[in-house]
Amino acid sequence: MNSSHFIYEKIADDLRSRIDNQEFKSNKLPPERELADHYNANRITLRKAIALLEQEKLIFRDGTRGTFIGRAKPRKTNNLVIGLILAGRSRLDQMHSVTIMELEKQLKRYHSNMMLFTVAENEKIEEVISGPVKNGMLDAVILAGLVSPVMAESIAKMNLPALLFGHLMYSSPIEKAFDRVYPDSVEYSYQAVKYLAKKQYKKIALVNGPGYQRFLNIYQGYMRALDEFGITYDESLVEKCLNDTPVEGMNAISKILDREKPDAIFAADERLSIGAIEGLKSRGIDDVEIITVGTDRSELPGKENIKTVTIDWEKMVEYAIEMLMTRINDDDQPPSYQSVPFHISRPSDN
Repeated sequence: MNSSHFIYEKIADDLRSRIDNQEFKSNKLPPERELADHYNANRITLRKAIALLEQEKLIFRDGTRGTFIGRAKPRKTNNLVIGLILAGRSRLDQMHSVTIMELEKQLKRYHSNMMLFTVAENEKIEEVISGPVKNGMLDAVILAGLVSPVMAESIAKMNLPALLFGHLMYSSPIEKAFDRVYPDSVEYSYQAVKYLAKKQYKKIALVNGPGYQRFLNIYQGYMRALDEFGITYDESLVEKCLNDTPVEGMNAISKILDREKPDAIFAADERLSIGAIEGLKSRGIDDVEIITVGTDRSELPGKENIKTVTIDWEKMVEYAIEMLMTRINDDDQPPSYQSVPFHISRPSDN
């Protein structure tokens, strides 16, 4: 009567009764260790009981997330439409073009498609996207570009699986409500300036963007690297632009050069670096090393002389699609976050 066979059947009987009585919250069984302690049984015996209930389709396991009550829902991974919302940009630049091409390519593996939305003014997001959402045309959306907290809150109210590329423009608690894939701008700016400092440059200029989250992070990484190498911060070598455009980058480097000639420059993104290159060229300067941020498909003028923090955009899109697939199939799980790999190289090295 006390055989292990009898014990696991008794445990299975009790679990059936508890499931019928809706005793378990969130339709999820407690962890195995907790159940084993409850039944004063070893985990091998407990697993036999759970396996019996699985065979009866009363419960199902979902990877590392645990054991759930009911039948496993078939995962939807094909014939999806993913919306890419590009915010605050009047035209596509190199990184946006790479994002679109990579997203279209990877979605083909799932026999799925992308739908592009451009929103120049964040407040008009509902006007642009509410129709497709109400008509059930979208399975999920990716937010990219200059996404404000106002836009993020509008998307959150639509109850549509959504993922954020990078950061919001400004820090806000709503950011934590989204799955997010992001290049770690504190870390990559630190590594970029560290690369320059290791080459014994002491006058390292920073051409940075406006006061958005990403650019504030870049400033933090810049300061961290200077401090680590004992380089005194020189405010005359730092210029913050009103917008991250080539014109602003050119104006910024001109202002820096009027004050002092740097040994090297870190430009916070490709748009600013294009302007910085032109600004140096206009002064006849060709002995200042530049490092910027881009992808393995960056196309910069004079790129043979430029180092790049190369973001693995293929991996970034891959992470995003995986997260969205998970979110589409289970909207109750907590938001997840994933930083993206990068390395320092010349674009022509890739």
